[in-house]
Amino acid sequence: MKNILFLMKSMQGGGAEKVLLNILKNMDYQKYNISLVLVFNEGIYLNDIPKNVKVSYIFEKETYENNQMIINQSKSVYLNNIKEDYDIEIAFLEGICTKIIGNSTQNSKKIAWVHVDLLNCHYTSSMYNSIKEEEDTYHQFDEIVFVSNYVKESFYKLFPSLNTKGRVLYNPIDIDQIKKLSKAFNVDYDKTTFITIGRLTNQKGFDRLINAVSKLSNENFNFQIIILGKGPKYNELKEQIHNLKLENYIFLKGFEPNPYPYLLASNAFISSSRSEGLALVLCEALILNKQIIATNCSGVNEALDYGKYGHIIENSELGIYIGIKDFLINGSNYTISEKAFSKFSLKKSIEKICDLIDNTSLPKSGI
Repeated sequence: MKNILFLMKSMQGGGAEKVLLNILKNMDYQKYNISLVLVFNEGIYLNDIPKNVKVSYIFEKETYENNQMIINQSKSVYLNNIKEDYDIEIAFLEGICTKIIGNSTQNSKKIAWVHVDLLNCHYTSSMYNSIKEEEDTYHQFDEIVFVSNYVKESFYKLFPSLNTKGRVLYNPIDIDQIKKLSKAFNVDYDKTTFITIGRLTNQKGFDRLINAVSKLSNENFNFQIIILGKGPKYNELKEQIHNLKLENYIFLKGFEPNPYPYLLASNAFISSSRSEGLALVLCEALILNKQIIATNCSGVNEALDYGKYGHIIENSELGIYIGIKDFLINGSNYTISEKAFSKFSLKKSIEKICDLIDNTSLPKSGI
């Protein structure tokens, strides 16, 4: 039985956390002994972790001091907290998890997951003193997993010496479960409704979406925007909505454990992101045959097959404004076939992840 460690920052309500849960819920626990170590013991998904998984954490909460300790003393953080022996060590989030596992002294196979377009959203740079240090850290890994081809190509542009490593594994999505959950209860809207779902962070571009709606509100369109999610930008976005007098247009509904009935009942899904790897919720919108309006960034083109399955708009506040206005005036009728989301099949993705874990014959890598 293989001993496997997944290291994750926390279990907050983001796409990477949902992907990790899908993986953990579908692993063979007769074959694998799985441990999950959280850097911070926080998040709305903590209670959803399967009982078969051994869970521990490094810090109780995320604080400035704790982050600084990881940045400056990552090797000590690893040695003081990762005590068991593992055959496979997986840093399931770029940046903080990659830095910690990169300091492992174990003779294990090390795998790093990359969920975002680091070339255009290099948020992990704050964890390192230089790009070279970050690049050197990735050299400690035997395998790098990218959630889309675009994410892989961007990564290689940022870190050219790593272009011989890596493979693309699409996020596993339980297609049947999403369809089932979408019918768990009824949701009715009395006007044209756009929905967007995600962590309230700068990356998701909700501030741009609010400004675009402000322009449209002055043009007498009758519609509403539902935003499902929580995150550090909540108060800032709430204040922005209030200052622009958009309380009748935009509704911050917080985190919803089952967002799919709300998504199913909407007229269209909007992605206003500044950058994306391969947005999980956009793929879920495809599964529910929703019309999609999405800013042109990294994995969006890959998910929508370059505009075949949804309206890809300019990645700007103006692009969002034009995209919504065009929908309100002309509607949208993209045909979404099963081919659009079959590559995210849970069974196929889990099989590929298990193949990655079981293939332990790769030589150790080093700087």
